[in-house]
Amino acid sequence: MRIFKKVFTSREFFLLIVIGVLLLILGLKSDFFFTMDNLKGVMLNISIYGIVAAGMTILFVSRGIDLSVGTVMATLGVILGRLFEKGLPVPIVIIIVLITGAVIGSSIGLLITKVGINPFIATLAYFFCFRGLSFILALSKGEFPFFGNFPASYNRIAGGTFHGVEYIIFYAVAIVIIYQILLSKNVFFRQNFFLGGNETAARVVGIKINLLKIFNYALVSTTGAIAIILRASRVGGTNATFGYPSFALIVVTGVILGGGSLKGGGGSVIGSFLGVGVISIIYNAMVMLNINPFYTEFSIGLILLVSIILDENIRKIPMHRLKKVKE
Repeated sequence: MRIFKKVFTSREFFLLIVIGVLLLILGLKSDFFFTMDNLKGVMLNISIYGIVAAGMTILFVSRGIDLSVGTVMATLGVILGRLFEKGLPVPIVIIIVLITGAVIGSSIGLLITKVGINPFIATLAYFFCFRGLSFILALSKGEFPFFGNFPASYNRIAGGTFHGVEYIIFYAVAIVIIYQILLSKNVFFRQNFFLGGNETAARVVGIKINLLKIFNYALVSTTGAIAIILRASRVGGTNATFGYPSFALIVVTGVILGGGSLKGGGGSVIGSFLGVGVISIIYNAMVMLNINPFYTEFSIGLILLVSIILDENIRKIPMHRLKKVKE
């Protein structure tokens, strides 16, 4: 009974109910929502957001945040396109992009741990820096080129289907499951709960705080690199405008909606995946129902605000109950 109670009262179960209700409403209101082309678009967005949210969740658990991941991904996409233009082999291009992502994330971690810059400020600065850098690298005779015409072997990485289900969905689900297992079972990753819950206590018990923080930021950027590699393979191209301006904010909103806390110490990768799923479906719903796009941005902001308010209040409930039990 305890297992069932835990499942039915979990954030993940609540989000599944929300998704189910949204799908039901959209099925009744729009004749186009359940068309194959639309569903492919929705699942592509959920997959890309979900992959990045997996890494962001681990960072959130440690009480970190990264607002730069969207523009960093755009820059990595441009680098990927430039490398293919030079005729480099697919494995080499992928390795370079992954290493570049890891280096960028590590540099953020170093600024936060060694220089002492606030994570919000550091990643906001990187957001603007890489927004500009992506266009600088993409400039070609005064134009902003779309990078395409990738090798067929590269396009097949995420561009195919298995029994009608696109490869990128399998990649996303696999990454979410792996990250969830690591966060819940692996000793190294579970240190993030201690770090996010009480950094001073974590330091006292011997956790290497700075190393863990640097690793987490490197993980987010590397996960972003994986996402842009898969997305570029799936759609057959990439450009400098990807991820601007709201990609990171949508991921952050999804993580908070899925149970992550800005105060650290808690979070679920599966919950975050469902959270970005809700947001992606809402975005798509507003397009299907011909709602003014400005209302979409307003709605996402409102969801973020409500999620934070609910999170603050929900986290207080167990403490009140605990005190009553003790009394």
